[in-house]
Amino acid sequence: MSRYKSINSSIKSHQSTINLPKEEVNVVLLGKQNVGKSALVVKYLTKRFICEYDPFLEDTYWKPDIVDHQEVLVKVMDTYGKDDKRLPYYLKWADAVL
Repeated sequence: MSRYKSINSSIKSHQSTINLPKEEVNVVLLGKQNVGKSALVVKYLTKRFICEYDPFLEDTYWKPDIVDHQEVLVKVMDTYGKDDKRLPYYLKWADAVL
């Protein structure tokens, strides 16, 4: 099993893993606690706003999407806002940082 969570871990996806795009884009969300990082992730994945989150959770979610007219697998890492020690790892992993 992948170490990444699909949106179907708690939010069901209708996409089969067999049809996932080969290209990947890694996006990490950085910021202080309680600024809305998880809200942005859920809004992107589901187009809904959910106001209850676990503030001590760090997870990576994935979603097939279109970027620059190309189908890609977007992996979004939702970080815990107090872990500065992991910043070098986040920056090395990410293709984009928000």
